[in-house]
Amino acid sequence: MNRWTWIAVGGAWSLFVFLLTGWLTFPSSAAAARLSYELEEITDGALAVDIDAVGPWWFGVAAQGVRLATVQDDGEVLPVFFGDRVALRAGPVGALRRQPTVVGRVVVGEGTLDVEADLDAREPRTATRRLELTGDELPVEDLLLAAFRGSGGVGVRGAVDVDLDVTTPEGLPSADGDLSIQGRGVVLETLTVDALGWTDKQLDAQVDELDVRIRIEKGTAKIVRGLLRTSLASLELDGSLELAERFDRSKLELEVVLRLADWAGTPLETFRSLVEGFLRTAQWADGSYHYKVSTMLGRFGMSDLRPDRERTRPSIANPTPTPREATRVQAATPDAGETPAPTARPERRRPAALDRAARAGLRRPSRPASGDPAEPDDVDELDELDELDDEEPDDELDAEEMGEIDEAY
Repeated sequence: MNRWTWIAVGGAWSLFVFLLTGWLTFPSSAAAARLSYELEEITDGALAVDIDAVGPWWFGVAAQGVRLATVQDDGEVLPVFFGDRVALRAGPVGALRRQPTVVGRVVVGEGTLDVEADLDAREPRTATRRLELTGDELPVEDLLLAAFRGSGGVGVRGAVDVDLDVTTPEGLPSADGDLSIQGRGVVLETLTVDALGWTDKQLDAQVDELDVRIRIEKGTAKIVRGLLRTSLASLELDGSLELAERFDRSKLELEVVLRLADWAGTPLETFRSLVEGFLRTAQWADGSYHYKVSTMLGRFGMSDLRPDRERTRPSIANPTPTPREATRVQAATPDAGETPAPTARPERRRPAALDRAARAGLRRPSRPASGDPAEPDDVDELDELDELDDEEPDDELDAEEMGEIDEAY
């Protein structure tokens, strides 16, 4: 071998020894603690991160036993994610330009989630400009971990496929993209509802269809299709999510429609009347149950479901015409080919109190101007006539007067 060959072989051997030594002596625990600290700093303390171990992976790192939780304003910690292995790497060229493209894979149980994101670290706070997620057979119980907590819980098994492609040129409030979630062999095993006294109530309800499609435009995620159909009930979702820079503070507006199926022969058959009584405040005329949710995403739980009562317009029944009104209508309707002649309305009947005043010789003097003295007798007469004007006119008319008025109409 010539000298250049020995130089190449020696360089390769040196690199191999360096990488092997770095792999064997990598400070896994210290790196895990440092990474957790940096992630919490990036999210301003809104995210609590716990990592078991961290090791090198190409031009990145691989973390084992990753647990994420959101930290509420009152200090409560709510778990949202657990990953058996999370591996991320960034291209060296992009990293040098402070605009890396991060590629990784998240392993959750038997499912995998491929991640690709374009980051921008040129600003004081690193921003995600594009995010693409493709998940196959992800355990549905982990994805629903944050959604069902507090006053109720659900035990499920099965998997879902997730497809997310979103761009965020100026942060989450400017996001555009699509999200799709499809279910695979999902089964609702148990249900816990404190209000009904249920703790891990056995269900074994097969999910026939789980289909959620969301369109994201200008920072608003709108549900295009949201359907969960099981052997016990069907659930329809509609609403939107106003994305905030801190994702857990995004505003959630959700409408939920629940329709119960036939429970004959199911473990819940004997509880049908109890459940219907529990849901009656949200029941509509068609037998469905409607609920609304309005809260921040980081605080969403089963207790946020509020009954959405049906809004009905009051019906105004057509009054049945009296015999006198029916006679008037019939008399006022011209025969075919005739043009109705204009008729004059009868003069308004003068109140009987004024007739009595005229017969008594009372007259209405003019009111004195403001500031002018008035004669006491004139003021008395005015007060008496005012009282007469306030009297209601006589309602009783004799038969002759009624006939004249009917003919006029």
